[in-house]
Amino acid sequence: MFSSRVPRELAPNRLSAAVAARRAATRPYLDLTTTNPTMAGFVYPPDMLQALADDRGRTYQPGPFGLRTARRAVAADYARRGISVAEDRVVLTASTSEAYTLLFKLLCEPSGDEVAVPAPSYPLFDHLTRLDGVRARPYLLQYHGRWELDAHGLDAAWSERTRAVLVVSPNNPTGSRLTAFQSSPCTRTTGPSVSHSRQRARARWPRPGSSSPTRASTRGSRSSRRR
Repeated sequence: MFSSRVPRELAPNRLSAAVAARRAATRPYLDLTTTNPTMAGFVYPPDMLQALADDRGRTYQPGPFGLRTARRAVAADYARRGISVAEDRVVLTASTSEAYTLLFKLLCEPSGDEVAVPAPSYPLFDHLTRLDGVRARPYLLQYHGRWELDAHGLDAAWSERTRAVLVVSPNNPTGSRLTAFQSSPCTRTTGPSVSHSRQRARARWPRPGSSSPTRASTRGSRSSRRR
């Protein structure tokens, strides 16, 4: 028997079933659910993998926060885009999902603590929180020509067991971005000790109509401790 943290319903949902049926059909289709860049038809430079042949790769040097050289490169990339981040403040994980589960373990007790999550947003949050014994408490986004964070919705979702607020910018699936004004409700200092975790994605993708990349990060999630 699996633990109660595992979803009771393991059958594919309607979207997964529809995607599987389309893949099995002979007609061409465009799969908008694809998130694997190696399966998206990109043409990569022929010499892209040469860096993997570096002799330094022969030596295994594990680091709990990621290789120092890699973290230094991340900090340098931020600096290139005008953002000052010390390499000691950079933590590398295999995925944002791993970053989230580490944050849940760090911030939450598996006995009723809650994490505020946006709705609509990334559906995997429900599974990630359940697997760590944490309750996902949704706060509703509002649509006014574009999806926006609603301070009243966040207040309504707040409780004495709230330990973190998850914010995704650009949001999945709405594509909305969090403005500096909208982020202020996420850093409230009253009540229990609370952190906010902001996931940013697509660092090098230019905004529509602009040749400059966004100031977002592909480095996973970051957490700011508030009291």
